[in-house]
Amino acid sequence: MAIMKKKGNSPVAISDSEQQIYALDIGSSYIRLVSGIVEPNKQIKIQGMRECVSQGMVQGHISDINSLARQIAYLIQDYQKTYGVTIEKIVTGVPGC
Repeated sequence: MAIMKKKGNSPVAISDSEQQIYALDIGSSYIRLVSGIVEPNKQIKIQGMRECVSQGMVQGHISDINSLARQIAYLIQDYQKTYGVTIEKIVTGVPGC
């Protein structure tokens, strides 16, 4: 059983039949990281969310890969610190592919 800390530092237990997922949304204005638990009935229960201002993206295109990478790394570190978790895998969409 895994444990994730919510914003108020109250722990939430995740049973063996539930799966923790992390999703990253990279936009021109904001980068957002959200986590949720896939419950046995396949519903997703949102557990946490963080966002930061996007850098390195202009009108949906990467303009500066290094700035974008720094912002993504910052957001992941901020999320892990805020919620007391270690993120090993993140799902993200890549527009235009």
